[in-house]
Amino acid sequence: MLLHAPDQALEHLAHLAGPKVPETLPGWKGGLAFGFFLGLVVFFQRFYDPLVIDGFPYYLSWCQGGISMIDSLLAGAVIGAILKT
Repeated sequence: MLLHAPDQALEHLAHLAGPKVPETLPGWKGGLAFGFFLGLVVFFQRFYDPLVIDGFPYYLSWCQGGISMIDSLLAGAVIGAILKT
């Protein structure tokens, strides 16, 4: 394999970089995906923090975590719809 120019060297190295990264989802779908992963982080924070309060019902921790997940999904979808690329 002879390389005559540095541009040809990059063509041969492309297979070493691994699979191509998929395109990001545009619009509200991308915002919904972002909201889901942000919602996971917020869910755990909203779920575990009230459990240290004496007398706080366990089922309300699930409700509070679920509501924060829904909030994050909706906020992500709305922001994604507004900021289309």
